[in-house]
Amino acid sequence: MKAHFTGQDLSNGENGGITNLADFEGGDEDFNRRERLDVYFLDAKSFLKGNRYFVDHNFRINKEKGNNNLYINHQFNYENKFIEFSQPTILTTITPVGGTARTISRFGEAYVSANLKDQTRYNRMFNRLGATYENSTLGQFLFFIEAILFSLPL
Repeated sequence: MKAHFTGQDLSNGENGGITNLADFEGGDEDFNRRERLDVYFLDAKSFLKGNRYFVDHNFRINKEKGNNNLYINHQFNYENKFIEFSQPTILTTITPVGGTARTISRFGEAYVSANLKDQTRYNRMFNRLGATYENSTLGQFLFFIEAILFSLPL
């Protein structure tokens, strides 16, 4: 029998890109450190939570291994993921060096003015059940049925 479990819980800070490309490419010593660059969407975050379960096992029907053997096989894999993006502030305030502050909507007008939140879920299940006939002269013959099921939001 082989089995494993994997769990993920990741949170990432997101941004909408550098506000002034010249700061990044210009060679100015003030902008050698990444955190000094002004970016759009300072408070956007993404979150991923996922689990995967896997089991693969087989069972020999005859007690002693001989010239003819019969095995029952089963393989199961289930995976689920939850993904969320949140952005409390839609508008970004930019203050260029030596300039005046201005407020920008990076991608134009938004349907909501604040607290943008989007979520999605993903589920996948794979299940295979089969039998293997093993003959010392002919080799192995595997017969199985399997099902793959997906669940995605509409």
